Amino acid sequence: MKKKLKSLICKIKGRINLFILMVKKDERYYFLKGKKLLRDDSNKAKDMFKKGLTIHPNNPEINKEMAYLEQKDKNWNAAISYLDKYINKEQKIIPPQIYFDLADWCKKIGLLNKMDEVLFNGLQCHPNNRRMFSKYVNVAISKKDWQTSIKRLESYNYKYKDSSPYKARIKLSMLYKIIGDHGKFTNQFNLTLNEFGEKVTNDKLGYSKIIIYDNGESRIEYYKKFTKTNQLVITFDSINMVWSTQPFAFKLLSRKNVDIIAIRKRKKQTYQQDLSQSDFIAAVKPITKGYDDIVSYGFSLGAYLTLYFGSLLNSRILSISPRLSIHPIYGRKKVIQKYEFKHNLSFPKNKVVSPIIVYDPKNKLDNRYVNEHILKSFPNSILVEVPYGGHGMAPHLLKIGQLKEFVNEVIDNKGVPKYNSSNRSKSNIYYRLLASTCFKRNKPIWAYNLVEKSLDLLPTDKLAIKLKIDILKHLGEYEKAISFAKEAVKLVPKNLDVRIYLIDLSNGIGKTELAKSEISKAIAEFGNKKSLVRRLKNTKKNSGVKDEKLKPV
Repeated sequence: MKKKLKSLICKIKGRINLFILMVKKDERYYFLKGKKLLRDDSNKAKDMFKKGLTIHPNNPEINKEMAYLEQKDKNWNAAISYLDKYINKEQKIIPPQIYFDLADWCKKIGLLNKMDEVLFNGLQCHPNNRRMFSKYVNVAISKKDWQTSIKRLESYNYKYKDSSPYKARIKLSMLYKIIGDHGKFTNQFNLTLNEFGEKVTNDKLGYSKIIIYDNGESRIEYYKKFTKTNQLVITFDSINMVWSTQPFAFKLLSRKNVDIIAIRKRKKQTYQQDLSQSDFIAAVKPITKGYDDIVSYGFSLGAYLTLYFGSLLNSRILSISPRLSIHPIYGRKKVIQKYEFKHNLSFPKNKVVSPIIVYDPKNKLDNRYVNEHILKSFPNSILVEVPYGGHGMAPHLLKIGQLKEFVNEVIDNKGVPKYNSSNRSKSNIYYRLLASTCFKRNKPIWAYNLVEKSLDLLPTDKLAIKLKIDILKHLGEYEKAISFAKEAVKLVPKNLDVRIYLIDLSNGIGKTELAKSEISKAIAEFGNKKSLVRRLKNTKKNSGVKDEKLKPV
């Protein structure tokens, strides 16, 4: 009974005190009331804190609470402003985590100078905090301020030399490499290997990475292998690769004793037009000092880039199916108009390099680009012809087990890779392209048999699916075509193109009710895509036509 009474008296006293603070508009009232509201309703708590700040704008605790409320809503600018004011007005020692949080928020919206300032102030308060010092180093690296990065990392390594920061020492050697000081790089890297040999050898990752260039759309990444190497491979991402995934050919190359520079893109279906030759040279050329051998390697868009950029370094080049679809002369007509072309119209003429160019002479676009354009700029090119490998040459070589062999022969400088056509029966691409050629030459039965072989190897290939539908239509096998298209949709239900094949086939042979049904299903799954809405309108116009059984023509 006495305990309950004491508890009641305490509650009453607390409410009285809070009421007195409220009457006085004391800052503690708004803080305590806001904290109480925070248990049930963050929006009401935020309103209370805001009221308090209109009267007491410099109250550190209220600013801190507001900062973390805004952070939860990802209102980074507001969160940074409130937490910054908390740090500036708080009289007590600020915990390191506060500085870390503020620095991380700044990084999220690209305020690297502000992040730098926050970490500098944090180190004044916590000079022995290793994590803060490390972040202070990394922000300079993120800013690409290489000289400042080197000074900070040298200080960091000296301060913590007894605790063996071998990764930080390797990173320092990389920074020397980035500014072109090969001598300092060699000394620092060799010393690190000698002193921390076992730890470096047992490192699971086996390399260190620094982003040496970033304009928001293109990045250049430098990967240093934790071994002595005199070879550098420069890779260029292909059209559908993005920098959130591993670089082109990284899995294979990371197993070899090479360093890597990877040219990356932020988005798919972009053509690296934002990266200039001058920016590429400024970022990459200093690193190339000290390497005995440099190889540029890419496929499709990446293959074009090996010639456009890699040739400037007179590197050895492996260019598989080079193509730039937006090239005003040699590109694809449907794509050219959609993108701004910013690169030079022609490659710089180069008689020094002898790029190895792997391509399909049966592919009209690639054949024309190689023979009419590339050879004019690179007259010493070495051509490796792979008939019916298609533009998707890298996947074709992979399927027949030769891609790795091609890459290794070039990187290991064993000569020009040779195409072994005896294994082409393992590639669905080979059969599909051969079937397409037969179909164009009015040999539909041959084409049908070949496309069947292609689909046996890869039943989900949408291009082979479309080709088989076209062949069956040509043969007048409409019901068989419809049945196959329906099965294809079941096989790849998430592929809109295959759905559209069935819709167009249905409309083309007068089965408008089936077309409308399939369009409705597709819209339900994929949404109101323009391609579907347009087909729905056209199908409704024809909805008065009754479905008829069409006889073979």
